[in-house]
Amino acid sequence: MQMIHVAAFLSESVAVSNLSHVVCGIYIWEWIRSLHYEFDFYTGRRPWKQTMWLYLICRYSVLGTIINIFVVLNAQTALNCRVWIKFEILLPYLGLLMASSLIVIRVIAIWNRHPAVVAVSAASMLAQLAVLIYCVTIATDTLGSYSPMVNGCFKVNLVQASLPALAATFTIDALLLLLMLIGIFLRREACRFGLGGLLLKQGLIWLGVAIAAELPTVIILSLNVNEALHQLFITPEVIILALAATNMHRALTDFPLVNRSSLPSSNKPMKLSVLNRTTSRNWGMHDTVDPVKLRAVEIEVRVEQERGDETRFGFPQEPISP
Repeated sequence: MQMIHVAAFLSESVAVSNLSHVVCGIYIWEWIRSLHYEFDFYTGRRPWKQTMWLYLICRYSVLGTIINIFVVLNAQTALNCRVWIKFEILLPYLGLLMASSLIVIRVIAIWNRHPAVVAVSAASMLAQLAVLIYCVTIATDTLGSYSPMVNGCFKVNLVQASLPALAATFTIDALLLLLMLIGIFLRREACRFGLGGLLLKQGLIWLGVAIAAELPTVIILSLNVNEALHQLFITPEVIILALAATNMHRALTDFPLVNRSSLPSSNKPMKLSVLNRTTSRNWGMHDTVDPVKLRAVEIEVRVEQERGDETRFGFPQEPISP
């Protein structure tokens, strides 16, 4: 009976193997393509931010997940499945935890470190970490640490080991996105342009990605159809969420700011005159026209010397007024 079950599982795993190779290849290509972003921090071209730790752990956890998958898919000898299964649960869900942490940074920044929001965000991350530890603890394999029948490993309690982590991730992401959208809505005037508009767009994108990637996986695992179908959804979900979170983080840190190095170093205000349009439909500055009809508007721009207000929580931040 066990042999029949293993044979059926192996036949169903062909589709899982093919899809896993495709999505893993996409992630590796994206990982290599964005390496220059990391090197800018390593070489000092960009100032190091504490949020980079979350970004790096997310990227390398998912990379470790891919390596772990390739090991079992291409195993030529029997593996220690007990060790493999622990990493199979730990690495992908650690990547999801870090992806959620990158969202937490945005929520706290939007709410300007409101104590209640900070408390809810911290509790959410601790709850997700606790669920991750629980899932790693209960994870077991199908055939024990060694089986002479097959070279690979299988997860007999995939639902018990994965469903709590996936459900917790989906619930927490939904809560964080709700807080983010509420905060942006309360400051909707600032969201028409600038950083507020970028955060609004990214929040809506993340909401769509979370629903499309996480909800089907949670539903399939809840129905407990079969092991192969469960694995078919989990790997793409982890990679999609990791790619979305890291790409949005890079876009946020690359948000265009005024290059202060190109501004004059004087503390004196500069006076800029608005271009006035003359009756001859030509643009001129301080043209000899009736001063009653046309007046030059002088704008004083004081060049800030301090750079401490440039960032908060590790990425460029623009004040969002209620």
